[in-house]
Amino acid sequence: MAAALLGLAAAAPAQEPEDERASASFSSLRLAKAGPDECFNGVGKPYPRLVIDGQGKASCVDPDTGSPLGTPKVNAGYIWGMAETGNRYLWFGTGPNVQCFYMGWYFQRSSPFQSATEVCELGSSQLAKQQLVTPALGDWRAPNVYVYDTVTGAQSRSTPNEPLLQQTLGLRWGGTSPDQSIVFFGGPDLDTPADAIVLHAFDTASATSLGSAKIPGWGNVRKSVVLDGALYVGVQGVPAGGAVLRWVGDRGQPFEFVVVGAMDGEVEELAVHQGRIFVTTSPNGSQGAAQGGVWRSPPVPAGGPTQSDAGAWSKIFKASDYEPDLINASTYGMGALASFDNALIFGTMHFPFEAAHAEIATYGLASSSSSVITIEGKTRRPISIFRIDNATTNPVVQPLYGSSSVQVYVPTDPTRPKNGGSWVSKPTKLGAPLLGAAGFGNTWNNYTWSLTVFGNALYIGTMDWSYLYADYVGLLAANPTKLKGGNSYGGDLFKMTSASAKGTLIQPQWASQHAQLRRPHLGHRREPALPSGKFTKHRGQVPPALSRVL
Repeated sequence: MAAALLGLAAAAPAQEPEDERASASFSSLRLAKAGPDECFNGVGKPYPRLVIDGQGKASCVDPDTGSPLGTPKVNAGYIWGMAETGNRYLWFGTGPNVQCFYMGWYFQRSSPFQSATEVCELGSSQLAKQQLVTPALGDWRAPNVYVYDTVTGAQSRSTPNEPLLQQTLGLRWGGTSPDQSIVFFGGPDLDTPADAIVLHAFDTASATSLGSAKIPGWGNVRKSVVLDGALYVGVQGVPAGGAVLRWVGDRGQPFEFVVVGAMDGEVEELAVHQGRIFVTTSPNGSQGAAQGGVWRSPPVPAGGPTQSDAGAWSKIFKASDYEPDLINASTYGMGALASFDNALIFGTMHFPFEAAHAEIATYGLASSSSSVITIEGKTRRPISIFRIDNATTNPVVQPLYGSSSVQVYVPTDPTRPKNGGSWVSKPTKLGAPLLGAAGFGNTWNNYTWSLTVFGNALYIGTMDWSYLYADYVGLLAANPTKLKGGNSYGGDLFKMTSASAKGTLIQPQWASQHAQLRRPHLGHRREPALPSGKFTKHRGQVPPALSRVL
C-alpha cells in the first residue's frame, strides 16, 4: 500500500475544471463497494473463517471440500468519515454495523434480530459473550481506512496496525492538515463512549500511520474546515455542550489542539462565510439541554482565532425560532451548512422517534407500539432548509423549504401536563416557506446530510429513513416498494442554482431501475446479491453513553 502511493503528493491531478464537470449531464457511477469481511453461520455461533483466493476474492466456501462455511457478511456498512488530498485521492474511514449500535443503545435491545438484509446479534454475539464489548455493542468490528484514486480507479486499504484502532467505535471524522500532508480520522472511544475520542493520523505521501491518540473530554468528532492555513474541528463536549478546536500540532505532535470556540451543544458541521466561521449544533447533555442552533464566530483575525476567542461566539438561530412545539424543538439537530449565493444556507436533522418519545415522556402519553407509531406520525418533521441573510451583522432567517403548520400537543391544563390534552395544528414561526415543502415533498427525508457548492450550484444530500422504518417497525415485507406517503427508497440529491429560486431533484440514471433496492442514504446502492450485508445508515438520540454518536 505504501509503495503504491509513494509520490502521491506530487502526482498531477488529472481532473476536468470544476465548472465544466458541474455543468455536465448527471449519471451515477459506483466507485467502490464494501465486500464480505466475515462469514455468518447463525446468530450467536462462532464465525467461520473467511476464505480469500489468489485473486483476493472473499468467499465462505471451503476450498478443499467445496462445502459452505456460512453466509458472506458485510460489516462495513457506513462510510463515516472522508477526506480528499491532491484533488485526486479520496480517503474514507468506515463505521461497522452502526444501525445495530442504534438498536442496542436507543431501543435498549439486547436480543438479536435478523431480516432478509441484515442481522444484529447484539448480546448474543461472540464478542459480547467473551465480554470484549457490551451487549449493545455486540456487533462492533474494528473500522478500516481506504484510499481511492479517482484517476486510476485503484482502491487500497490503509488501515494502520495501531492498538487504539481496536478501541475506536468508528471513524466518524475525516480531515486533513492545512497543507494536506497529514490525513486525520477519528471517532468515539469504544471503551468509554462519549467520554473520549480516538484520533489517527496518516502521512499523505506514503499512506503510513503517524500514530494514534486517545483524547479525553470530548465525546464525538464529526467535521472540520480549513481557513487561512488553519484546521478547525467540531467536537461534542462531556458531559454537555461542544466546542471548535484549532489544530496547533505538527508531524511530530499531530494530536495537539486548543479550544477556540465554546457552544451549548455538540458541533455538527462547520462552514466559512464572509470572513467568519459558522457551525451548526445539536442538543447535548441531560434533559433540558440547549436547543440545536447556528453559531457565529467573531470576525476571523489575521492568524486566526485563539483560545481567548472561545467565549466570543454567538448563537444566531435556535430551533424554537421556527418550531412552535417546544418539546419537539428540543429534539432538533442542525445539519449541514454552506456559504452560497451571498447567503448562509443550512438544514435540520430529525432523529427517528426522538420527538415522539420526548412527547410521550413529557405528557404521559400512551406508549404502546401502536401509540408510538401514531405519535411518531404527528411529531415527524421532514428536513427544513433555511437561508440567512446578513449573517455577519443582523441575521435574517427565512425558510426556503419547510412547513407552514405542524401538529402540536396542547395539554388541557398546562400546570398538569400529564392530565390530558389534544393535538392541534399550529403555524410555524417564520411564515410560509419561500420555495417548497419540507423534505422537498418527501416526508421521510430526515437529515440534511451534506451541502456542497460545486461550480455555480449548491447540492443538498439527504437521508431518507423510510426503509429503516419499514424494516424495524415491520410494516412491509422483506423487499417493499415504498411506504405510503414516501418516495422511492434512498436519500435524495437536490440541486439549487440560486438561493432564491426552486431547485431540482437529481435522478441518477439507475434511480428508476433500482428504486426498490435503494437503502436510506445518499451515494450508496444496495445489491440483492448480498443478503446479509449491512447497508443502513443511521443516527439518533441514545442514552448518555453514546449520545450523539450515531
